Amino acid sequence: MHLRLQPSLLRFLDNHAVRAIGSNFEQAVDVQVIAATNCDLETAVSERRFRADLRHRISSVEVFLPPLRDRVDFREIVADVLAALEPSSLITDEAFEILKSHPWSGNIRELKNVLTRMVIASSGHVISGAIAGSVLKKISGTEPLQPAIGATVQASLETLRSKAVLEAYHKFDGNISKTASYLSVSRNTVYRQLRNRPR
Repeated sequence: MHLRLQPSLLRFLDNHAVRAIGSNFEQAVDVQVIAATNCDLETAVSERRFRADLRHRISSVEVFLPPLRDRVDFREIVADVLAALEPSSLITDEAFEILKSHPWSGNIRELKNVLTRMVIASSGHVISGAIAGSVLKKISGTEPLQPAIGATVQASLETLRSKAVLEAYHKFDGNISKTASYLSVSRNTVYRQLRNRPR
């Protein structure tokens, strides 16, 4: 926030009132303000780029969010983002490990972009280690762009998806919960694939 605008925010935090543009009247509002920054405010205060009184006013409770590469819940974050993009997608453990090794300088926005590419490359079904590695290489510029894998026929994709579920199912001795967790899908997805598997 520009230094000239900071007094306005400070006044609002003191009196909890706003005035519409062109109006002569203030209206009280009941809100909780959450502020976010990616810079060191203590340094900004010492450099006179941020008001010390405003710094104290907004720092009642501070929450530090580590960069994506340092998050201990990385697997859960990937699963949540992927579920929002394409709920039917499966991602293998190998693909998770490849994603984990990426520096993620763009944090969640970069992860969403990368997963979107991977969903497209896998036609929205099984994201393998090969697909994950290929997409990350293309993004980093170490591999030339190739035609999308999405030309694979639907039947082949269904076969791959079913195979991934069955392999995980046998790997965990028929444990549905572990199979679903391993593939980052719902238990219902596992049940559906097991019902539809060839007899």
